[in-house]
Amino acid sequence: MVNKAYSYEEPKQALNSRISAHAKYSNFNLHEWIKERFRIQEGDRLWDLGCGNGNFTGFFWELVKPSGSILGMDKNSDLIKEAQGKYKELPKKNVQFMIHDFDDPLPDTGMSYKWIFSIYSLYYTEDSLKLMQVLKNQLAPGGALIVIGPGPENTKDLNEFNYSLTGKNPDEEHIKRIERIANEFKPLFEKIFTKELVEYEEIDSVMNFPDIESFSEYYKSTLLWRQSTKGFSDDKIKEIEVKIKEMIPNSIQIKKQMSCLVGRID
Repeated sequence: MVNKAYSYEEPKQALNSRISAHAKYSNFNLHEWIKERFRIQEGDRLWDLGCGNGNFTGFFWELVKPSGSILGMDKNSDLIKEAQGKYKELPKKNVQFMIHDFDDPLPDTGMSYKWIFSIYSLYYTEDSLKLMQVLKNQLAPGGALIVIGPGPENTKDLNEFNYSLTGKNPDEEHIKRIERIANEFKPLFEKIFTKELVEYEEIDSVMNFPDIESFSEYYKSTLLWRQSTKGFSDDKIKEIEVKIKEMIPNSIQIKKQMSCLVGRID
């Protein structure tokens, strides 16, 4: 299923801002959840597809070290360089990073993987069926492909706030992208892996922002903000930024939802 509208280049500063906000204000710890949910073991070989700046690299390494290996891949060269600098002390034979767009033909690494993770990245792919078939073939016996991303009910209250502020709803492709794991990827997994070897779940959480400034910083780091204010003049954006402080209380809560889709092979 090819759709170039799903492709998106994440600004480095915006990504880092959101990662920081989730670490500070969310009642859900994704790192701990992954650790409990998947039982990654010492010596496992793991591919982090769409790894960004290596937000999960250190966490994964603690689980697979000293004999396991991690390949982090992302199309954003700035993020990969940041990850390489952040983890330069880790053994290069075990932890490697690659600049590559997963919609281009994937390189032959000469390896198979116990775990292939795509954390908030794969739902940007242009050709989901082709990519998932390729990734399944990269799995070792007993391996799993895990796609984590937004659930269909994610940040609906933020969408409503955004509309009251900017007069714009999320565009159609934004909505489809958020719903993509549930509506498109799950049926594909069931076709490729068979229903018996596919698991899907949705996890609800909340972000509690202690003040207007922290909420505003997060909100303006989202794709929703960038799409809604695209084409606005600097004066118009400044006017909206003032309205943010006028329209919300001193603290605010945002409901979040995460989807997790798992395909396994025998």
